[in-house]
Amino acid sequence: MKINNYILIIAVLFAFGSCLTTRSVVNNYTATEEYILPGVPEGYDDSMAASFYFQNGLKMMLIYGDSVKAMENYRKALEYDPEHSATYYEMANIQQFNNIEEALGYSRSANSYEYGNLWYRMQLGQLFILGEKYDSALVIYNNIRELAPNNPDNYRYLAALHEQTGDINRAIATLDTAEMRFGPVENIITYRRLLLINAGQINRAIEESERMVLSFPYDERNYVILGELYMQTGRDSLAYDAFQKALEIDMHSIDALGALTDYYLRRRDIENFLLTTKKIFDSDRIPSDIKINFYNGIIANSPLFVEYYIRISEFISTLLIRHPGEYEVMDLYAHHLLKTGNLEEPAAIYKQTLADSVRLEALNMIIDLEQYLNRPDSVAKYMNIALANFPDDLNLYFRNSYFEMSQKKYKEAEKTLEKAQKYAGNDSLKSAIYSSMADIRYSEDSLNYKRIYPLYDKALKLNPDNILTLNNYSYYLSVEGRDLERALSMIERVMEIEPGNPVYIDTYGWILYKLGRYEEAKKVLRQAVSLDPYGNGELYFHYAEILFELKEYFMASLYWRKALENGYNKEIIEERLNTVDNMK
Repeated sequence: MKINNYILIIAVLFAFGSCLTTRSVVNNYTATEEYILPGVPEGYDDSMAASFYFQNGLKMMLIYGDSVKAMENYRKALEYDPEHSATYYEMANIQQFNNIEEALGYSRSANSYEYGNLWYRMQLGQLFILGEKYDSALVIYNNIRELAPNNPDNYRYLAALHEQTGDINRAIATLDTAEMRFGPVENIITYRRLLLINAGQINRAIEESERMVLSFPYDERNYVILGELYMQTGRDSLAYDAFQKALEIDMHSIDALGALTDYYLRRRDIENFLLTTKKIFDSDRIPSDIKINFYNGIIANSPLFVEYYIRISEFISTLLIRHPGEYEVMDLYAHHLLKTGNLEEPAAIYKQTLADSVRLEALNMIIDLEQYLNRPDSVAKYMNIALANFPDDLNLYFRNSYFEMSQKKYKEAEKTLEKAQKYAGNDSLKSAIYSSMADIRYSEDSLNYKRIYPLYDKALKLNPDNILTLNNYSYYLSVEGRDLERALSMIERVMEIEPGNPVYIDTYGWILYKLGRYEEAKKVLRQAVSLDPYGNGELYFHYAEILFELKEYFMASLYWRKALENGYNKEIIEERLNTVDNMK
């Protein structure tokens, strides 16, 4: 749904809330037996019987919040009086958020039996909007305007519908008519100004804004909007005067202060930009979330942040003073310190936040920082705290298993993933767990394939397109030199799913090499080398091995050396280079 649909619907719901029966859901219906519709009191005719069931339906809905029993009573009422319009109206209210088409049917019936009822028309118009039937809603709201000609809001809703159907000029004209009829009405003028801006009629929007500040001189927002429009047309001095007037009305207005900072930044007046920004952070009336958003906007301008780092840092200090103990502020301060390379203090800040409430995001930051600082005991401590407080968070189990694997605690890592199985809600997640367990076993003993491959088979049974499993399984098969055709089939499936990844392309080329298809392998590995952004030593080594088999000894030596430069095993590379030298 487009944003203007949402605004229109909300506006109508707020405006016409009084025409809908208020629903308080109270789940305290205490009948101990299956609900049975009450019998009609003796002496009631059909009209009275219909009213009896209608009122009982209202009771079921208003007192007990039981829409099912209410609908049973309403249907019974219609058996006695098929033209009971109030019953159709209430049935439409119940169904409006469950089945819009059914609700529209009930509302149409209510309107057909009592056409001139304003509340029924309003309900039907609202339901057309909820059902995104805007042309039909236009017909209804035109009729509502005729039924209630002295309500200026009806013109506003008509204008909103015209805007929704793309007829913005008709929307503006509707609001012009409203002003001629009712004189200046603030929400009408405000909406028309917005439409004029959206229609690109800036000069007319300026005229409208100038009228607004004359008609409503104590609303600083009107001056802010006028100033911003002046800026759009290059009238900076008038814009500045408008912003200053807004601040005279409310010196803490975030709209005015924010607009003034934009004004100074546009003119590259950094000194006044920083002074005005300081007023935002100094204000006790401006909430912290707005200040945080403002700060994030500043640091997004990298040259400004770098050049004025010290003064901008003062804004963070002010935030801490003005909003002590707020997690979002402390989080922002910690990230600010991280930009300077300071890791110790941010870790301490996140640990401090745990005293007030245990947040998963804070624990993840602590774990990241402690891992980077190479403090495994602390990582284990906070990982245990995280798992104790968030036992169903699957990511934590993966993180913990990788950490334990890095500490060569392979059995513990595998047990961690076994615990994670109960929280894996679908086959894809279960497949990822089995695949990770296989990777752990490979790290523990890369030659014990009998323990590794069954887990990969389980992973692929659950998710045949698990890319990591297909890649790793096929690569390990190639290293072992077995089932190479199966390995090729698996990596070809990977290439279909994700063709541009140099890691997967490397595996593909290496399996072709193992199959003796050297020319094909060379072509594939050349592509992997060209796509690799990091200088992967293993990838260079594989390419060199292929070139050697094709007797391209000079190029093979070149790529073996590149592999060595990028961290590949020195002894293996020296052995290969000596082999080439001895062949000369």
